[in-house]
Amino acid sequence: ELGQSWYAGARYASFLRLGAAQSMKITPRRQLSFAVDAEKQMGQATVDVDTLAAALRLSERLESGRTVFGGLSARQTISDSGQAEYREVEARGGVDLGETMMGAEVTLGLGVALRDYDVSPHSPTGRQDRRVFADATATFRGIDYYGFNPALTVSASRTDSNIGLYDTRRFGVGLGIRSAF
Repeated sequence: ELGQSWYAGARYASFLRLGAAQSMKITPRRQLSFAVDAEKQMGQATVDVDTLAAALRLSERLESGRTVFGGLSARQTISDSGQAEYREVEARGGVDLGETMMGAEVTLGLGVALRDYDVSPHSPTGRQDRRVFADATATFRGIDYYGFNPALTVSASRTDSNIGLYDTRRFGVGLGIRSAF
């Protein structure tokens, strides 16, 4: 992927992103997936940042028709600006209910992420964030347009940081599309 972002009408950053992913069936009901990504951000109005990421996910379809899943991911950024460098690990789990509720397939998820910045202008010990999050996605399989279904996601997260400036609570509602395949 190649991209360019703008902020207030001016070029902000360009990026080049490469990724690879593989899924494999371990048993007829169990699947293992992994992915690796590398991104190079070239800043015009921000700093340059290189990012390396890896993720591992295991899912299993239960006899009830539900699918449970869990995963771990890790991310490392590298930059000439110490404030832009961090390490992050994330654990996420959830369940796909496997049944239609009011015309939609529902997936529920929970997770926690830990992020560590060695350098912060606000603390001599750097910055450490802990984010907990939950989301629910309803995919409307009954509505199909050229192989895509609408999806509604409701999400909430809370970030607690050792630096109060970065404490956040977020709530979001998103409408998007998902592949029907």
